[in-house]
Amino acid sequence: TRLLQSWYDTAVAGAGAARHLPQDKIVAALEASPQFSEDARARGLIDNIGFDDDAQNAAVARAGDGAKVVPIAKFIRAQRDSGAFGSGPRIALIQASGEIFDGGAGGANDVIAGDDLSKAIRDAAQDKDVRAIILRVDSPGGSVTASDQILDAVKKAQKAGKPVVVSMGGVAASGGYYISASANGIVAEPGTITGSLGVLTGKISLQRSLALAGIGADTIGIGHNALYNSMFQPYTDEQLAALNHEADAIYADFTQKVADGRKLPLAKVQDIAKGRVWSGADAQGNGLVDELGGFWTAADSAKKLAGIAPGDAVSFRLYPRKKGLFEAIDTLLGGSPTAVRTVESFVSLMNAAPVRAVIGTVNEMPRGGVELRATNLPR
Repeated sequence: TRLLQSWYDTAVAGAGAARHLPQDKIVAALEASPQFSEDARARGLIDNIGFDDDAQNAAVARAGDGAKVVPIAKFIRAQRDSGAFGSGPRIALIQASGEIFDGGAGGANDVIAGDDLSKAIRDAAQDKDVRAIILRVDSPGGSVTASDQILDAVKKAQKAGKPVVVSMGGVAASGGYYISASANGIVAEPGTITGSLGVLTGKISLQRSLALAGIGADTIGIGHNALYNSMFQPYTDEQLAALNHEADAIYADFTQKVADGRKLPLAKVQDIAKGRVWSGADAQGNGLVDELGGFWTAADSAKKLAGIAPGDAVSFRLYPRKKGLFEAIDTLLGGSPTAVRTVESFVSLMNAAPVRAVIGTVNEMPRGGVELRATNLPR
């Protein structure tokens, strides 16, 4: 309830400032919903009524003579191909978006891979032209070991003299906050889901559920706890005690690292932890966030920490430069004709119905191990 109220208050305040309306007028307009667009215009929520081409024409007219529409894909491609944009002192920009996993991403673009992201941070730290690092975090959490690996890379970058500023997107929870904890500055949007300083672990045991459907499943393991993470066997009392101890130890380590990174008393961190999620606005009030704002607020903070004058232009270097499938295979195979045949075979294989079914099943299977994951958030 508090999270929703914070979001609502932030939205009302922002809309009132942008529309030059008292907040009580905004609230009254919202509470009159659902409403037609004519009503919204009469209440000052919108300026005009029209269709998509009307909006596009209005934008072009506002841009002035000689303006033209450029597809966003073309704009992004031009920036990506250059590897850097802007001019002036260099700031590294590293994207950390998605669930946090151990190892490498293996070509997936919607996850945070511990090996890949920590290497990107190390590469940026070793670049003599980089004056500061902006880590853009949008993650509900994930593997504790991968989160710890990334946090270590951040700390080593700071020791190398590269200040790190975290810019939080929609979610920076659990492991997403873990990797941010030691940053020199943390910037969040007012509505960012922030914190969830907690540890979630366990497994789903299907043995008794399957028995209700008349299905039996036998498992075989060699070793005392070989079936510790098996979905076909519930935890024994001994295993459950070990699991709880493991979660307690990781939780204690997590809260201590937040206390160290944020320079807060451990008792205060323990009070605001307990797995609770905060809005960015509330997180600023309890010390988990330094400033409220978006990417450019974080950029201004990074410039200040790097000793760059506020009015000076900067350039941004993206780490790592992502390779597409064709480029990656071409590099792997040295540009030989084999590459083309490999791509064709690979695409055919991945599109085959049996393969897609297996991949889907594997992705839906419960994962073992302890993960720093924000509870009640979409997977």
